[in-house]
Amino acid sequence: MDTYAADVAGLVGALDLKNAVHVGHSTGGGEVAHYVARAEPGRVAKAVLIGAVPPIMVKSEQNPGELPIQVFEGFRAALVAAQVVEATWQCDSVGGVCTTCAPGDQEKSCDGQRERS
Repeated sequence: MDTYAADVAGLVGALDLKNAVHVGHSTGGGEVAHYVARAEPGRVAKAVLIGAVPPIMVKSEQNPGELPIQVFEGFRAALVAAQVVEATWQCDSVGGVCTTCAPGDQEKSCDGQRERS
């Protein structure tokens, strides 16, 4: 990720863009801020940061004020758990007949999605 802002600078220079509007979401917002802070005069007209986060958020010797890795491990675990729950509600449909629903539901027509009960 350290090279993203440099990559944008190279592209902007190669295309000779002037007064460009740079838009970034999430980590991209951090990269836009990183680029804009170092851009040549006249290259940037505006920057739009949408839900921007800094690219480095994990605590380290170089970033002692950031979050410990355990916080991110908790986020990952919660995301995986949510995906597993969502996956249990997906049906496999063969010829319109659900092959993964409860046995009593298998005879019903299925479009690949099962309503949560």
